Amino acid sequence: MSPKTSKEQFEKAKESISKAWICMKETVKNLCELLFEWTKTAIYGLDGTDRWIGSKIETKNKLMSMMKNHLLKLALATGMLVYFSPQACNKLNLPFKPQKPKNHLAYGIDTSHFNNFNVKKLSKENELFRNDTDSLTNPKEFIIFRASQWEGQFSNGKASNDKKFAECFSKLNAYNQACDDMDEKIRYATYHLYIPSHNAQKQADNYWNTLISVLWKEKVKNQTPILDIEMADINKSKDKNKLLENFLECCKAVEKKFGKKPLIYTSNSAVKDFFKKDKRFDSYQYWIASYENDKITSEKIQKKGSNILNKENMVIHQFTQHGQVAGMETQKEKETDINVVKRENLHTFTALE
Repeated sequence: MSPKTSKEQFEKAKESISKAWICMKETVKNLCELLFEWTKTAIYGLDGTDRWIGSKIETKNKLMSMMKNHLLKLALATGMLVYFSPQACNKLNLPFKPQKPKNHLAYGIDTSHFNNFNVKKLSKENELFRNDTDSLTNPKEFIIFRASQWEGQFSNGKASNDKKFAECFSKLNAYNQACDDMDEKIRYATYHLYIPSHNAQKQADNYWNTLISVLWKEKVKNQTPILDIEMADINKSKDKNKLLENFLECCKAVEKKFGKKPLIYTSNSAVKDFFKKDKRFDSYQYWIASYENDKITSEKIQKKGSNILNKENMVIHQFTQHGQVAGMETQKEKETDINVVKRENLHTFTALE
């Protein structure tokens, strides 16, 4: 047998390629026909099932009468839309952000001029908070600012606002204005530090005037006022009844200004020993400082919830003074207060705009 020439081999290769091409076209054609037939099978089967389901539904509703033979198809179309929407948005570079699961609890901080406040650092370095992880390192859903106080021993009994309130609120407002994502905005509230030795009405006026000087009047009206009465001041008082009477006068003066009853910040023992025993305070709600000798941790709150919040009229629970929070540092120590609320109550005492 004579050796094959290159020309002969190339001719045979060309012939084989032609046959392969014909086979491939036939295979593709057969696959398309197979896919087409399976698609028809699915469509006819789906429509047949839909019509069978529709035959079992008796209704006089016109819309339901039109839809009853297409229920499975509608469910399939809805499922595909839900599934493919994120992918389509990603391909087209469109904004799409799926809803994150919300914990039934929300966490936040409170601040005064004792804190160094950096809202950008607070927002950037505490992002895990939205995923409901360790609240001690990630509490940023709300901030409660101390707005005013009455520094009798420091300023000869003159009304005073918190030295950093206007600056800190301005930073928060600028952050929220620049934030496009509503979920990333930080809600706020304010409080007044009540001093029992000073005039109740003047303290209410001071609180109102301080807020009006920083916020629009409409914004002030949108929030629930908070009055802080410290347990140390209660303990110092020789006439507890007189103290509560004066404090009630301040509460009523604040309510008249704001159009809302104030929340009362105090200790758990103060509520138990004083406020709960005085029927005049039955309609008030509380922000409670209760640390259980620093045994309450964020992990415990996450697992078991807050016993404080399960009690009547208890809205906010300040459960630690030792939170490690980026963007919030005291002048002496890198710690701050952490608070927890039931998410359903978050909007009742905080504002956004």
